[in-house]
Amino acid sequence: RVEKPALAERDRATTDRKLWPGAFDAGWRIREACRNAAKNSRWKYVSPEGKDYTSAAAAASASGRGESRPSGLVATAAAASSGHESGAESELEVECEVEDATGAAAAAAT
Repeated sequence: RVEKPALAERDRATTDRKLWPGAFDAGWRIREACRNAAKNSRWKYVSPEGKDYTSAAAAASASGRGESRPSGLVATAAAASSGHESGAESELEVECEVEDATGAAAAAAT
């Protein structure tokens, strides 16, 4: 069985800049949505508990901060509770699964 390479992860400075100061030390991570997704700027925001969010605003809302970057990006309660995030996660997961299946099929064919 071939092991998949680890997903790319943003460093401390980038995580704190994209989310909020101290996010990295609090356990938040920014990782590729799936393998090779970074080249298309597709990232997921992972809470200390391991829950994935598809936007910095949703991650900030889930953390109870209500805003992410100091520039004032605010997550509205309506957006956070509308179910939009869970739908986006499902679409993202499907895209990643399709990419993984396509890559596996291509590798098997060679």
